[in-house]
Amino acid sequence: MHGAARFTVVEVSGEIDASNFNQFRTFVAEPINAHQNFVVDLNSVAFIDLSGVRTLLGIDEHCRRIGLAWLLVPGDAVKHLLRLLDYGRLLPTFGSVDAAVERLALIDAGAPSR
Repeated sequence: MHGAARFTVVEVSGEIDASNFNQFRTFVAEPINAHQNFVVDLNSVAFIDLSGVRTLLGIDEHCRRIGLAWLLVPGDAVKHLLRLLDYGRLLPTFGSVDAAVERLALIDAGAPSR
């Protein structure tokens, strides 16, 4: 996890599936519990299943409810499943960590989050 001035980049690698989605949720909960805007970088995730996607949807719902900005940078495996499920439009996705960080910097500076 990398901290910036007022937000965090959470980097995840490997697989997100039924055996470890709770660990993923706990890892992402750190910036949420700190009430800090964040980026979830899934570029290095080789596999994600429905439990991982449901976790992402839950993160989005929770962050909306508490007014926290978060952005998702899905890697190819994640993009593929989101596209198959037509969930990509439901999540705040960005094509690169740099673009997501730039957007969060604008949000922190007072621009609208969505």
